[in-house]
This record gives sequence, C-alpha cells and structure tokens, in this order.
Amino acid sequence: MELEDIFQVAKTSSDNIANNFLTHGWKLLYVTSTASTDDRYLNYGAYQNSEPCFVLGATKEISEKYPRSKGFERLYG
Repeated sequence: MELEDIFQVAKTSSDNIANNFLTHGWKLLYVTSTASTDDRYLNYGAYQNSEPCFVLGATKEISEKYPRSKGFERLYG
C-alpha cells in the first residue's frame, strides 16, 4: 500500500482489535510500543508501564466497508 492510498488510520494497543482490522482488509503499517511512568508514590518506587502500539491503515474502499469506528465498537455477550 502506497502512502497516498491511505484514507484512514487506526491506532490500538489491543492485539484483538488489530487482528479484527486485519481480518477486514486493513494493513499493518507500523508496530511500536508506548511507555509511561507514574512517580506519584515515588517512596514505593516508580510505576512503569509499557504496551504494544499497532498502527493500521485502510484505503477509501476498505474504510467504507469497515470504518475505523466499527473496529472499536465493544461487543457484549
């Protein structure tokens, strides 16, 4: 997929959501990680968190069939 073909982008830390987008024709553009540190309770040690970050892209045709908003809907059941 060329950069000019990308119509919509989605970013998620959930591999289930990323796989759902991939199943519906989206392409994986980039995988990285995000990290944060919380030092509010420094006398107990800083809390550090790191999680994956998946960046996905879709052409106009694919995003019309399966829009970004649909990929982030919660399913209960």
